[in-house]
Amino acid sequence: MSQAVKKPGRPKKAQIDTLEVTLAKKYQAYIALGDQFLRGIDSQYPRVSNEHKVQLKHLIFSAAEEHRLWADVDNLLLSVQRHKTLTQQLIDVRDNVIISFVQLESIYTLILKSNSAETSTGQQSMPLESGPSIVNGSEWLSDFEENKTVISHWLKMQLHNHSAHEQALWLSATSHALRSALVIEDENSTITVDTIKNVRQIIRGILLSISKHKIDPLFKSQDKNQAGRPTLPIPTQLLRSEDSLLSTYRSYRLACQRLHRKSLSSQQVWEKNKHAIESTTLGRRTMPTLRVLINKQLGLKTERYCLTIDKEHIIEEFNRKNENKRGTKGRPALTYDQKVRKIDQQLDEVDALIKQQKTRFSTDTKSGLSFKQQTLEYQFIWLENKLKRQPLDSEQSQSKSANACLQYWSTSLEEIKSLK
Repeated sequence: MSQAVKKPGRPKKAQIDTLEVTLAKKYQAYIALGDQFLRGIDSQYPRVSNEHKVQLKHLIFSAAEEHRLWADVDNLLLSVQRHKTLTQQLIDVRDNVIISFVQLESIYTLILKSNSAETSTGQQSMPLESGPSIVNGSEWLSDFEENKTVISHWLKMQLHNHSAHEQALWLSATSHALRSALVIEDENSTITVDTIKNVRQIIRGILLSISKHKIDPLFKSQDKNQAGRPTLPIPTQLLRSEDSLLSTYRSYRLACQRLHRKSLSSQQVWEKNKHAIESTTLGRRTMPTLRVLINKQLGLKTERYCLTIDKEHIIEEFNRKNENKRGTKGRPALTYDQKVRKIDQQLDEVDALIKQQKTRFSTDTKSGLSFKQQTLEYQFIWLENKLKRQPLDSEQSQSKSANACLQYWSTSLEEIKSLK
Protein backbone atom coordinates (compact mmCIF):
# COMPACT_ATOMS: atom_id res chain seq x y z
CA MET A 1 0.00 0.00 0.00
CA SER A 2 1.46 3.35 -1.06
CA GLN A 3 2.03 6.01 1.54
CA ALA A 4 0.11 9.29 1.36
CA VAL A 5 2.11 12.09 -0.21
CA LYS A 6 2.70 14.97 2.18
CA LYS A 7 1.69 18.30 0.72
CA PRO A 8 3.91 21.35 1.30
CA GLY A 9 2.77 24.12 3.61
CA ARG A 10 0.89 24.15 6.86
CA PRO A 11 -1.53 21.27 7.62
CA LYS A 12 -5.20 21.99 7.05
CA LYS A 13 -7.08 22.97 10.18
CA ALA A 14 -9.58 20.38 11.44
CA GLN A 15 -13.25 21.26 10.92
CA ILE A 16 -14.00 20.88 14.63
CA ASP A 17 -11.29 23.45 15.50
CA THR A 18 -12.67 25.92 12.96
CA LEU A 19 -16.17 25.44 14.35
CA GLU A 20 -14.93 26.03 17.89
CA VAL A 21 -13.30 29.34 16.96
CA THR A 22 -16.42 30.43 15.04
CA LEU A 23 -18.62 29.46 17.98
CA ALA A 24 -16.37 31.36 20.40
CA LYS A 25 -16.56 34.50 18.24
CA LYS A 26 -20.35 34.31 17.98
CA TYR A 27 -20.70 33.72 21.72
CA GLN A 28 -18.50 36.74 22.44
CA ALA A 29 -20.56 38.90 20.03
CA TYR A 30 -23.80 37.67 21.64
CA ILE A 31 -22.58 38.50 25.16
CA ALA A 32 -21.41 41.95 24.03
CA LEU A 33 -24.81 42.73 22.46
CA GLY A 34 -26.57 41.42 25.57
CA ASP A 35 -24.52 43.72 27.79
CA GLN A 36 -25.22 46.65 25.47
CA PHE A 37 -28.96 45.92 25.62
CA LEU A 38 -28.97 45.68 29.43
CA ARG A 39 -27.03 48.94 29.74
CA GLY A 40 -29.61 50.57 27.48
CA ILE A 41 -32.48 49.30 29.64
CA ASP A 42 -30.79 50.53 32.84
CA SER A 43 -30.05 53.98 31.38
CA GLN A 44 -33.52 54.46 29.86
CA TYR A 45 -35.45 53.08 32.84
CA PRO A 46 -33.36 53.97 35.93
CA ARG A 47 -36.31 54.06 38.35
CA VAL A 48 -38.22 51.03 37.12
CA SER A 49 -38.28 47.91 39.30
CA ASN A 50 -36.75 44.64 38.12
CA GLU A 51 -40.21 43.04 37.70
CA HIS A 52 -41.33 45.83 35.40
CA LYS A 53 -38.04 45.56 33.50
CA VAL A 54 -38.77 41.87 32.86
CA GLN A 55 -42.17 42.80 31.42
CA LEU A 56 -40.54 45.51 29.31
CA LYS A 57 -38.03 43.03 27.93
CA HIS A 58 -40.85 40.68 26.92
CA LEU A 59 -42.59 43.48 25.03
CA ILE A 60 -39.35 44.63 23.38
CA PHE A 61 -38.32 41.15 22.28
CA SER A 62 -41.81 40.40 21.00
CA ALA A 63 -41.57 43.38 18.61
CA ALA A 64 -37.90 42.60 17.86
CA GLU A 65 -38.73 39.01 16.85
CA GLU A 66 -41.32 40.30 14.38
CA HIS A 67 -38.78 42.81 13.07
CA ARG A 68 -36.07 40.12 12.78
CA LEU A 69 -38.22 37.83 10.66
CA TRP A 70 -39.16 40.59 8.21
CA ALA A 71 -35.46 41.63 8.09
CA ASP A 72 -34.44 38.01 7.35
CA VAL A 73 -36.83 37.91 4.38
CA ASP A 74 -35.46 41.25 3.18
CA ASN A 75 -31.86 39.96 3.37
CA LEU A 76 -32.73 36.80 1.44
CA LEU A 77 -34.50 38.80 -1.25
CA LEU A 78 -31.54 41.18 -1.46
CA SER A 79 -29.30 38.20 -2.24
CA VAL A 80 -31.78 37.23 -4.98
CA GLN A 81 -31.89 40.77 -6.36
CA ARG A 82 -28.08 40.92 -6.63
CA HIS A 83 -27.68 37.47 -8.18
CA LYS A 84 -27.01 37.03 -11.89
CA THR A 85 -29.56 34.18 -12.13
CA LEU A 86 -32.53 35.60 -10.25
CA THR A 87 -34.93 32.66 -10.55
CA GLN A 88 -32.39 29.99 -9.57
CA GLN A 89 -31.28 31.99 -6.53
CA LEU A 90 -34.90 32.42 -5.43
CA ILE A 91 -35.39 28.66 -5.75
CA ASP A 92 -32.25 28.13 -3.64
CA VAL A 93 -33.45 30.40 -0.79
CA ARG A 94 -37.15 29.53 -1.20
CA ASP A 95 -37.36 27.29 1.86
CA ASN A 96 -35.83 29.90 4.17
CA VAL A 97 -38.13 32.61 2.77
CA ILE A 98 -41.21 30.43 3.30
CA ILE A 99 -40.12 29.48 6.85
CA SER A 100 -39.75 33.15 7.81
CA PHE A 101 -43.13 34.06 6.32
CA VAL A 102 -44.83 31.11 8.06
CA GLN A 103 -43.27 32.14 11.39
CA LEU A 104 -44.58 35.68 10.86
CA GLU A 105 -48.06 34.40 10.09
CA SER A 106 -47.91 32.25 13.26
CA ILE A 107 -47.05 35.35 15.32
CA TYR A 108 -49.96 37.28 13.84
CA THR A 109 -52.30 34.32 14.37
CA LEU A 110 -51.37 34.27 18.07
CA ILE A 111 -52.01 38.02 18.31
CA LEU A 112 -55.40 37.62 16.63
CA LYS A 113 -56.35 34.75 18.95
CA SER A 114 -55.20 36.60 22.07
CA ASN A 115 -57.26 39.63 21.05
CA SER A 116 -60.32 37.65 19.96
CA ALA A 117 -62.04 38.37 23.29
CA GLU A 118 -61.52 42.07 22.71
CA THR A 119 -63.21 41.97 19.31
CA SER A 120 -66.09 39.84 20.61
CA THR A 121 -66.99 42.42 23.27
CA GLY A 122 -68.26 44.88 20.71
CA GLN A 123 -65.09 46.46 19.31
CA GLN A 124 -65.02 46.28 15.55
CA SER A 125 -61.87 45.02 13.91
CA MET A 126 -60.59 46.77 10.85
CA PRO A 127 -62.02 45.32 7.65
CA LEU A 128 -59.20 44.36 5.30
CA GLU A 129 -60.52 46.79 2.69
CA SER A 130 -59.70 49.79 4.92
CA GLY A 131 -56.01 49.20 4.19
CA PRO A 132 -54.46 48.50 0.77
CA SER A 133 -55.22 44.86 0.06
CA ILE A 134 -52.45 42.68 -1.36
CA VAL A 135 -54.45 39.47 -1.39
CA ASN A 136 -53.90 38.93 -5.13
CA GLY A 137 -50.15 39.36 -4.68
CA SER A 138 -48.78 38.77 -8.20
CA GLU A 139 -51.37 40.96 -9.90
CA TRP A 140 -51.02 43.71 -7.27
CA LEU A 141 -47.22 43.72 -7.58
CA SER A 142 -47.40 43.93 -11.37
CA ASP A 143 -49.25 47.27 -10.94
CA PHE A 144 -46.97 48.38 -8.13
CA GLU A 145 -46.16 51.78 -9.63
CA GLU A 146 -49.85 52.69 -9.38
CA ASN A 147 -50.14 51.35 -5.81
CA LYS A 148 -46.75 52.54 -4.51
CA THR A 149 -47.97 55.91 -3.21
CA VAL A 150 -50.95 54.30 -1.44
CA ILE A 151 -48.92 51.58 0.30
CA SER A 152 -46.15 54.02 1.26
CA HIS A 153 -48.60 56.45 2.86
CA TRP A 154 -50.41 53.58 4.59
CA LEU A 155 -47.24 52.18 6.18
CA LYS A 156 -45.85 55.58 7.22
CA MET A 157 -48.97 57.37 8.42
CA GLN A 158 -51.87 55.01 9.07
CA LEU A 159 -50.96 51.43 10.01
CA HIS A 160 -49.62 52.26 13.48
CA ASN A 161 -52.81 54.17 14.38
CA HIS A 162 -54.85 50.95 14.35
CA SER A 163 -55.12 48.43 17.17
CA ALA A 164 -52.73 45.47 17.54
CA HIS A 165 -55.52 43.17 16.34
CA GLU A 166 -56.13 45.25 13.23
CA GLN A 167 -52.43 45.56 12.44
CA ALA A 168 -51.95 41.80 12.83
CA LEU A 169 -54.91 41.19 10.51
CA TRP A 170 -53.43 43.31 7.71
CA LEU A 171 -49.82 42.16 8.21
CA SER A 172 -50.86 38.49 8.24
CA ALA A 173 -52.76 38.88 4.97
CA THR A 174 -49.86 40.83 3.44
CA SER A 175 -47.33 38.21 4.54
CA HIS A 176 -49.41 35.43 2.99
CA ALA A 177 -49.87 37.39 -0.26
CA LEU A 178 -46.15 38.17 -0.60
CA ARG A 179 -45.25 34.55 0.12
CA SER A 180 -47.64 33.37 -2.60
CA ALA A 181 -46.25 35.91 -5.08
CA LEU A 182 -42.67 34.69 -4.48
CA VAL A 183 -43.32 30.95 -4.70
CA ILE A 184 -41.60 29.42 -7.74
CA GLU A 185 -42.35 25.76 -8.26
CA ASP A 186 -39.70 24.93 -10.89
CA GLU A 187 -36.94 26.39 -13.05
CA ASN A 188 -39.35 26.95 -15.93
CA SER A 189 -41.05 29.71 -13.93
CA THR A 190 -39.47 33.15 -13.94
CA ILE A 191 -39.44 36.21 -11.74
CA THR A 192 -38.32 39.73 -12.59
CA VAL A 193 -35.99 41.97 -10.65
CA ASP A 194 -38.78 44.57 -10.50
CA THR A 195 -40.99 42.12 -8.59
CA ILE A 196 -38.22 41.51 -6.05
CA LYS A 197 -37.62 45.25 -5.67
CA ASN A 198 -41.35 45.92 -5.21
CA VAL A 199 -41.66 43.23 -2.52
CA ARG A 200 -38.58 44.59 -0.76
CA GLN A 201 -39.99 48.12 -0.84
CA ILE A 202 -43.12 46.91 0.97
CA ILE A 203 -41.01 44.98 3.48
CA ARG A 204 -38.73 47.97 4.12
CA GLY A 205 -41.83 50.05 4.86
CA ILE A 206 -43.08 47.40 7.30
CA LEU A 207 -39.65 47.24 8.96
CA LEU A 208 -39.58 51.01 9.39
CA SER A 209 -43.08 50.99 10.88
CA ILE A 210 -42.21 48.23 13.39
CA SER A 211 -38.93 49.89 14.36
CA LYS A 212 -40.40 53.38 14.72
CA HIS A 213 -43.72 52.57 16.39
CA LYS A 214 -43.13 49.28 18.26
CA ILE A 215 -39.45 49.11 19.27
CA ASP A 216 -38.28 52.73 19.56
CA PRO A 217 -41.00 53.80 22.06
CA LEU A 218 -39.76 51.02 24.38
CA PHE A 219 -36.03 50.96 23.59
CA LYS A 220 -34.30 53.82 21.82
CA SER A 221 -31.31 52.64 19.80
CA GLN A 222 -28.34 54.68 18.59
CA ASP A 223 -28.61 57.57 16.14
CA LYS A 224 -29.87 56.32 12.78
CA ASN A 225 -28.81 59.29 10.65
CA GLN A 226 -26.27 57.23 8.73
CA ALA A 227 -25.74 56.55 5.05
CA GLY A 228 -26.74 53.21 3.56
CA ARG A 229 -29.24 50.67 4.82
CA PRO A 230 -30.73 51.45 8.25
CA THR A 231 -28.96 49.83 11.20
CA LEU A 232 -31.04 47.14 12.88
CA PRO A 233 -32.25 47.99 16.41
CA ILE A 234 -30.12 46.46 19.16
CA PRO A 235 -32.88 44.05 20.31
CA THR A 236 -33.18 42.74 16.75
CA GLN A 237 -29.39 42.37 16.50
CA LEU A 238 -29.41 40.47 19.78
CA LEU A 239 -32.07 38.02 18.59
CA ARG A 240 -30.29 37.53 15.28
CA SER A 241 -26.99 36.93 17.13
CA GLU A 242 -28.70 34.38 19.38
CA ASP A 243 -30.16 32.56 16.37
CA SER A 244 -26.76 32.46 14.65
CA LEU A 245 -25.09 31.24 17.86
CA LEU A 246 -27.61 28.39 18.26
CA SER A 247 -27.21 27.36 14.61
CA THR A 248 -23.41 27.22 14.95
CA TYR A 249 -23.69 25.33 18.24
CA ARG A 250 -25.89 22.69 16.59
CA SER A 251 -23.25 22.22 13.87
CA TYR A 252 -20.57 21.95 16.58
CA ARG A 253 -22.59 19.32 18.49
CA LEU A 254 -23.04 17.23 15.34
CA ALA A 255 -19.31 17.45 14.60
CA CYS A 256 -18.53 16.27 18.15
CA GLN A 257 -20.93 13.35 17.77
CA ARG A 258 -19.25 12.25 14.54
CA LEU A 259 -15.86 12.31 16.28
CA HIS A 260 -17.25 10.66 19.45
CA ARG A 261 -16.04 13.65 21.41
CA LYS A 262 -17.74 15.22 24.39
CA SER A 263 -19.22 18.58 23.42
CA LEU A 264 -18.65 21.65 25.58
CA SER A 265 -21.04 24.49 26.34
CA SER A 266 -20.78 27.74 24.37
CA GLN A 267 -19.13 29.44 27.35
CA GLN A 268 -16.60 26.61 27.76
CA VAL A 269 -15.73 26.78 24.06
CA TRP A 270 -15.25 30.55 24.37
CA GLU A 271 -12.98 30.16 27.44
CA LYS A 272 -10.94 27.55 25.57
CA ASN A 273 -10.50 29.70 22.43
CA LYS A 274 -10.67 33.27 23.72
CA HIS A 275 -6.90 33.70 23.40
CA ALA A 276 -7.20 32.91 19.68
CA ILE A 277 -9.91 35.50 19.02
CA GLU A 278 -8.51 38.21 21.29
CA SER A 279 -4.84 37.92 20.34
CA THR A 280 -3.52 40.50 17.88
CA THR A 281 -0.59 38.28 16.84
CA LEU A 282 -2.39 35.37 15.20
CA GLY A 283 -0.78 33.27 12.49
CA ARG A 284 2.89 32.90 11.69
CA ARG A 285 5.44 35.25 13.19
CA THR A 286 6.43 38.21 11.04
CA MET A 287 9.49 37.42 8.94
CA PRO A 288 12.55 39.53 9.91
CA THR A 289 13.16 42.47 7.58
CA LEU A 290 16.65 41.23 6.72
CA ARG A 291 15.29 37.85 5.67
CA VAL A 292 12.62 39.49 3.48
CA LEU A 293 15.32 41.55 1.75
CA ILE A 294 17.66 38.55 1.29
CA ASN A 295 14.80 36.54 -0.24
CA LYS A 296 13.99 39.39 -2.62
CA GLN A 297 17.66 39.83 -3.52
CA LEU A 298 18.07 36.14 -4.39
CA GLY A 299 14.85 36.17 -6.41
CA LEU A 300 16.03 39.17 -8.45
CA LYS A 301 19.48 37.63 -8.99
CA THR A 302 17.83 34.44 -10.24
CA GLU A 303 15.62 36.45 -12.58
CA ARG A 304 18.66 38.38 -13.84
CA TYR A 305 20.56 35.12 -14.48
CA CYS A 306 17.61 33.59 -16.35
CA LEU A 307 17.37 36.70 -18.54
CA THR A 308 20.98 36.17 -19.63
CA ILE A 309 20.26 32.53 -20.50
CA ASP A 310 17.07 33.43 -22.40
CA LYS A 311 18.50 36.50 -24.15
CA GLU A 312 18.00 35.24 -27.73
CA HIS A 313 14.46 34.03 -27.06
CA ILE A 314 13.48 37.34 -25.39
CA ILE A 315 14.80 39.38 -28.32
CA GLU A 316 12.97 37.16 -30.84
CA GLU A 317 9.73 37.40 -28.85
CA PHE A 318 10.01 41.19 -28.65
CA ASN A 319 10.57 41.50 -32.41
CA ARG A 320 7.59 39.23 -33.11
CA LYS A 321 5.30 41.29 -30.87
CA ASN A 322 6.66 44.54 -32.29
CA GLU A 323 5.76 43.46 -35.82
CA ASN A 324 2.15 42.70 -34.83
CA LYS A 325 1.60 45.42 -32.25
CA ARG A 326 -0.97 47.34 -34.34
CA GLY A 327 -4.40 46.96 -32.73
CA THR A 328 -3.06 45.27 -29.59
CA LYS A 329 -4.03 46.51 -26.14
CA GLY A 330 -2.06 46.93 -22.94
CA ARG A 331 1.44 48.10 -22.14
CA PRO A 332 4.17 47.88 -24.79
CA ALA A 333 6.58 44.96 -24.37
CA LEU A 334 9.96 45.73 -22.80
CA THR A 335 13.16 45.12 -24.71
CA TYR A 336 15.85 42.83 -23.31
CA ASP A 337 17.98 45.81 -22.24
CA GLN A 338 15.00 47.49 -20.56
CA LYS A 339 14.26 44.33 -18.58
CA VAL A 340 17.89 44.06 -17.48
CA ARG A 341 18.01 47.73 -16.42
CA LYS A 342 14.77 47.34 -14.49
CA ILE A 343 16.07 44.33 -12.52
CA ASP A 344 19.45 45.99 -11.93
CA GLN A 345 17.69 49.06 -10.55
CA GLN A 346 15.60 46.90 -8.20
CA LEU A 347 18.72 45.03 -7.09
CA ASP A 348 20.50 48.30 -6.30
CA GLU A 349 17.55 49.39 -4.15
CA VAL A 350 17.49 46.07 -2.26
CA ASP A 351 21.28 46.13 -1.75
CA ALA A 352 21.02 49.64 -0.29
CA LEU A 353 18.32 48.49 2.14
CA ILE A 354 20.45 45.50 3.19
CA LYS A 355 23.35 47.87 3.95
CA GLN A 356 21.00 49.92 6.14
CA GLN A 357 20.07 46.73 8.00
CA LYS A 358 23.76 46.05 8.62
CA THR A 359 24.15 49.34 10.53
CA ARG A 360 21.16 48.43 12.75
CA PHE A 361 22.04 44.77 13.19
CA SER A 362 22.74 43.51 16.69
CA THR A 363 24.28 40.21 17.72
CA ASP A 364 22.16 40.26 20.88
CA THR A 365 19.67 37.85 19.34
CA LYS A 366 18.68 34.28 20.14
CA SER A 367 20.91 32.96 17.35
CA GLY A 368 23.96 35.04 18.41
CA LEU A 369 25.13 35.16 14.77
CA SER A 370 27.02 38.01 13.15
CA PHE A 371 25.47 39.95 10.26
CA LYS A 372 27.44 37.94 7.68
CA GLN A 373 26.57 34.63 9.33
CA GLN A 374 22.89 35.57 9.53
CA THR A 375 22.87 36.62 5.87
CA LEU A 376 24.46 33.31 4.82
CA GLU A 377 21.91 31.44 6.95
CA TYR A 378 18.96 33.17 5.25
CA GLN A 379 20.50 32.58 1.80
CA PHE A 380 21.03 28.92 2.64
CA ILE A 381 17.39 28.49 3.75
CA TRP A 382 16.01 30.18 0.62
CA LEU A 383 18.13 28.16 -1.81
CA GLU A 384 17.53 24.89 0.01
CA ASN A 385 13.75 25.43 -0.03
CA LYS A 386 13.83 26.22 -3.75
CA LEU A 387 15.73 23.03 -4.55
CA LYS A 388 13.48 20.93 -2.31
CA ARG A 389 10.39 22.13 -4.17
CA GLN A 390 11.90 21.73 -7.64
CA PRO A 391 14.82 19.25 -7.73
CA LEU A 392 17.19 19.03 -10.70
CA ASP A 393 15.51 15.90 -12.06
CA SER A 394 12.01 17.42 -11.86
CA GLU A 395 9.75 16.81 -14.87
CA GLN A 396 8.59 20.42 -14.62
CA SER A 397 12.09 21.78 -15.34
CA GLN A 398 12.47 20.85 -19.00
CA SER A 399 13.15 24.32 -20.42
CA LYS A 400 16.67 25.62 -20.89
CA SER A 401 16.19 28.58 -18.52
CA ALA A 402 14.52 26.44 -15.82
CA ASN A 403 17.37 23.94 -15.82
CA ALA A 404 19.87 26.80 -15.77
CA CYS A 405 18.14 28.34 -12.74
CA LEU A 406 18.22 25.04 -10.88
CA GLN A 407 21.88 24.65 -11.65
CA TYR A 408 22.47 28.24 -10.51
CA TRP A 409 20.73 27.57 -7.19
CA SER A 410 22.65 24.34 -6.68
CA THR A 411 26.01 26.03 -7.36
CA SER A 412 25.13 28.98 -5.10
CA LEU A 413 24.12 26.60 -2.31
CA GLU A 414 27.44 24.77 -2.51
CA GLU A 415 29.31 28.09 -2.32
CA ILE A 416 27.37 29.12 0.79
CA LYS A 417 28.04 25.75 2.43
CA SER A 418 31.77 26.28 1.92
CA LEU A 419 31.56 29.75 3.53
CA LYS A 420 29.53 28.71 6.59
